[in-house]
Amino acid sequence: MKLATYRSGRSTAIGIVDAGAARIFDIAAAARRDGASDAFFASMLALIDSDDEGLDLARSLLAKRTGEADLWLALADVELLAPLPEPRQMRDAMSFERHIRQSPRGMLALEARATDGEAAFRAALEAPLGEMASIYRQLPIYYITNRFTVVGPDVTVLWPRYSEVMDYELEVGIVTRRTRANIPADEAGQYQLRISP
Repeated sequence: MKLATYRSGRSTAIGIVDAGAARIFDIAAAARRDGASDAFFASMLALIDSDDEGLDLARSLLAKRTGEADLWLALADVELLAPLPEPRQMRDAMSFERHIRQSPRGMLALEARATDGEAAFRAALEAPLGEMASIYRQLPIYYITNRFTVVGPDVTVLWPRYSEVMDYELEVGIVTRRTRANIPADEAGQYQLRISP
């Protein structure tokens, strides 16, 4: 089940995407038609908070009402937003060793370009990577980032006036549900929001 947040006219809703047919299922409308509360489907955060009960209801509504054409909207007729437009918290982590080792080199290359030109920039990028600090193997390293800067597809990202360099990367998001500290590895799956079939 692929979930999305979308805007249709002035309304924002969450739905289930059928990528093959390029359409999205209006879960809240399906719930109302079924005589169920649509509270779980008020937003992606509401669905996450509903835990298994909300996800099970979404699956059930899709299975029961998938043939009702008026509950589907063409993807071309809606604006896809970020799946989770305003997360409660957002952390950014350096996830794999090569990326961690490349980061300082990238900053040195930008500095070299600013002071010594393009040739220095290229030379800095070709320099050998440094060793990885041992702390990265001992603790998860992350920073808390601005949760109000999330944007969806096809949105122009504005260049902040105070920035001289823009960085872009492919990011992978993991959404967790339920709260707990020091979760054992064999229980981690219970805290991950699973939205795949």
